[in-house]
Amino acid sequence: MPAVLNVYLFLFIFYFLDLAVGLGDLIYAVNCGGPRHVDSYGLEYDADPLEGRTGVASDYGRRDRIGRVAEQDQLLYQTERWSEDTFGYEVPIEQEGDYVLVLKFAEVYFSASNMKVCVCGVVLHVSQVGRLDRCSLPIGCELSWGGGRTQVFDVVLNSQHTVVQELDIYDKVGRSTAHDEIIPFTVRKGKLMVQGEVSTFHGVLAVDLIKGLHDNPKLCAMYVVRGSSDDVPKLPPIPGMEPDEEEELSREKPDKARRTSGPKTPNPYDTDESSTMFPILMAIGVFLPTLFCLCRL
Repeated sequence: MPAVLNVYLFLFIFYFLDLAVGLGDLIYAVNCGGPRHVDSYGLEYDADPLEGRTGVASDYGRRDRIGRVAEQDQLLYQTERWSEDTFGYEVPIEQEGDYVLVLKFAEVYFSASNMKVCVCGVVLHVSQVGRLDRCSLPIGCELSWGGGRTQVFDVVLNSQHTVVQELDIYDKVGRSTAHDEIIPFTVRKGKLMVQGEVSTFHGVLAVDLIKGLHDNPKLCAMYVVRGSSDDVPKLPPIPGMEPDEEEELSREKPDKARRTSGPKTPNPYDTDESSTMFPILMAIGVFLPTLFCLCRL
């Protein structure tokens, strides 16, 4: 009997520790531009499947230590994939339910906002774009600009839902500092529901980083878990900034040029409490056998 009791106690403790960590079931994870990696929460990131297919893999960020993350998670923000064109990843999702997409970013190249790069590699402030037509190198190549800010791009799901708009990483958190975008979404009855918008879903979530009029899109890492935004770990606040201030700043950015599937539609599944009740039922299922064994002692 003591052996059986120990087993139930172990399962009981393990389950609640898992809830405390706050991770849902992992569906997909990739270390963009880098090798396979296991983070401090035990999430296993695959090596980048786009290697040799599109964009450029870079580990330029390994020159710096990334702020806001543990030592074991440094690599996830030090490597990246960027491209001169739109690029993206496809996430197969076979079951209905609530999910969370987490996109990881860090600005490791520019040391100020509003910077641009000539095709030859010369870095200048965008205020110089209107005054120069040739760079400062001896060869004096013609400048090639998109105009605007550094690393400003959108993230679009399934070619219809702009879930991250005009992301300027340096403007949000500065240089060599981790930044996560957390995007909850729901798949139900052949529909994708995200940020109040609804579209037809065919089993694959396409996550595209859109090349715009500014600089090139990039991504350090990403993962998708089953659950809600409460089920994923959050980065600590930036020193001197309130925990919700970063999110508040993003909401204050102008909402323009959004590509959507139409007017916002109320989510008919907002009242579905199955995902909330499941952890409670699981806890009861583990606790009752434990209590029964304790009573038999």
